[in-house]
Amino acid sequence: MKNKINKIKNKGLLLGAILIFLSVFPFSSVFGANVFNPSQADHPLRIGNETQSQGTQNWQTSLSGVNAGDSLKFSVYFHNAGSIAAQNTNVRIQLSPIGSNTSFVATSTISATGFSSYTTTATMGLTSSQSIQFGNTATLYTNYNGSNHQINIVPVNVSGNVVTYNLGTINPGYTPNDGYIIFNAQVSTALPNPPTVSAGLNKTITSGQSTTLNGTASHPDGLAMTYQWSCNGGSLSNSTILQPIFYAPNVLATQTYSCTLTARDTNNNTSSSVTYITVNPVAQQNPPTVSAGLNKTITSGQSTTLNGTASHPDGLAMTYQWSCNGGSLSNSTILQPIFYAPNVLATQTYSCTLTARDTNNNTSSSVTYITVNPGIITPSPAI
Repeated sequence: MKNKINKIKNKGLLLGAILIFLSVFPFSSVFGANVFNPSQADHPLRIGNETQSQGTQNWQTSLSGVNAGDSLKFSVYFHNAGSIAAQNTNVRIQLSPIGSNTSFVATSTISATGFSSYTTTATMGLTSSQSIQFGNTATLYTNYNGSNHQINIVPVNVSGNVVTYNLGTINPGYTPNDGYIIFNAQVSTALPNPPTVSAGLNKTITSGQSTTLNGTASHPDGLAMTYQWSCNGGSLSNSTILQPIFYAPNVLATQTYSCTLTARDTNNNTSSSVTYITVNPVAQQNPPTVSAGLNKTITSGQSTTLNGTASHPDGLAMTYQWSCNGGSLSNSTILQPIFYAPNVLATQTYSCTLTARDTNNNTSSSVTYITVNPGIITPSPAI
């Protein structure tokens, strides 16, 4: 029984020792957790509209009704809850999206060597699409003595939509080691920038052909865009991309069509550009010029050379083909073959047609006529 009582006493003493230890040393020190702002009292990122609150620190986690030209403040509190000094402590705020918009998210990050990064966010709603520009200085509040902070105006690094400041070394604990830094920002007063767009150079093609439209678009504020083409003739492979294929219609006379490219950004601002496509009809193809030569008269069983000729106004190469409805030819695929007359008992007239075909498959033909008389019959001598 006495042993059991001693065990209970020992357990009680141990538990008491643990509680006393934790009251002297922070929980994070015991377990080695190096973090910032773990307490509910450690306020996260706060934002204020200095213009609308007459310069008072009316800090919020979200703002609405922000107007063009308003001055904004971003307050970031820092408290090293770790067991070691936070080396190279950096405070960073990033706004998203980039450029002009009616809604922004501000993300603050406190980081240090060997520490877990502490991140919080706040939101802003604007009455019109504007951009927000960080100032080059901030106000640093440190070394609180129970009634006042040490206040310093410090230069900060601004790169586009990001502002940063290096606090250096922050020792563990609250006062006088904790503090906060207030960054400045200004809402723009300029009207939002529209997209910059070009539909590309004008083009000339032939009826039934196609060509790629060389549309381009960019945005001075880096906003995302959508695209829409509209043509008053022909057709497109895709009307919602920058460089679709234009298919020309078949035309009998030259026609000019307009194609308009419109780019629209996320602020619903648009810009347009027009390109013109001239479509010519298919060029008239010239056929060969051909002659089968003069008509001829020969006697049954004789032969004669056909005097075919051919030329081409466009200088294209040609092939030749003769066709006769009687007699025979030495070669039916040359311009001037030999015609062999058949034996006839009475006069016969035969037609020979010369056809020339060019490399465009265009043809021309000409006919010559060969009259074949029967041979002279010599009477046999009388016996």
